[in-house]
Amino acid sequence: MKKIVNTILVLLVLFASGCSSCKAEKTQLKVATFNIQMAPKPTDVYWQTRKDAAKDLLAYYKFDIWGSQETFLHQIEYVLPEGYAFVGVGRDDGKT
Repeated sequence: MKKIVNTILVLLVLFASGCSSCKAEKTQLKVATFNIQMAPKPTDVYWQTRKDAAKDLLAYYKFDIWGSQETFLHQIEYVLPEGYAFVGVGRDDGKT
C-alpha cells in the first residue's frame, strides 16, 4: 500500500510541476480529503445523518482526487460518483 501511495504522490508532483522538456499546458487539480465518519454498519446514526451530504459534496465539486479516512467499503460505494474508481485496503484484513 505504501508503494502505491508513494507512486501516486510522485506522479502528482511531476504532473503538477511539469518538466522543462514537456510542452504541456499547466493543469489544475481539484484535490480534497474528508473524514467521512467511521460507520462499521450502514445503519449507524452518524452515517445516516452525513451520507447524503458527503455524496452531494463529491458530486458538486467533481474532485480529481479525493482522500478519506475511517471509511468502510459500504460508505465508499455510496458516495463515489459514477465514473470514479477507488484504491484502498481495509485496516484489519488488508483487503476490503
